[in-house]
Amino acid sequence: MENELSYKLKNKRKELKLSQEELAKIIGVDQKTISHWENGINEPQLNKLRIFCDNFKVPMSYFTGENPKQTEDVMYIDYYSDVYASCGPGGLIASENKESLAIPTELLPTKLKRDKNYSIIRTRGDSMAPEIQDGDLLLIEHYTGEQIIDNSVYLFMYENEIFVKRLSKNINEMIITSDNKNYRQIVLRNEELENFHIIGKVFGFARKY
Repeated sequence: MENELSYKLKNKRKELKLSQEELAKIIGVDQKTISHWENGINEPQLNKLRIFCDNFKVPMSYFTGENPKQTEDVMYIDYYSDVYASCGPGGLIASENKESLAIPTELLPTKLKRDKNYSIIRTRGDSMAPEIQDGDLLLIEHYTGEQIIDNSVYLFMYENEIFVKRLSKNINEMIITSDNKNYRQIVLRNEELENFHIIGKVFGFARKY
């Protein structure tokens, strides 16, 4: 049964003058999956919506909506309890279960922008140690196409797996670096970049002691 999300997806696809087959190829699914999304049979995963938004410069809020409960003292940020960013081998999306956390603004980084979208996810692995450790919570500022800040930490997807690493960009290549020197540097070039999508910049993190 068609719902608000499926309606928005279908409407935006038609607005962009794309067939279901064309959109499926861009996102990395088959045409049947797009049909199921548009008919409300199931919902797209967060990473697939992000690929759509990144490719067509559509704000994520078009699909997720804006939270009207934001105040000067509190921000509500989505926490994806079953989505992990890998600090080692690729992290797979387990589900899209999320909850909206009411976080006092005094506990958030002072440079946080209210016109940006943010999410919180958890890390796995040790490739970004000692700065980011296994189990840390990452505050992600959603990527909207701005220029990459070299050597900053980003959350990204490569070949359907999620990673958190330092990125630097040269012409036709992306340099991926871990803080843990036991992990080798990776350079993606040319056609390899077709499977690379930035989700957001790591804006801050928290650790349980």
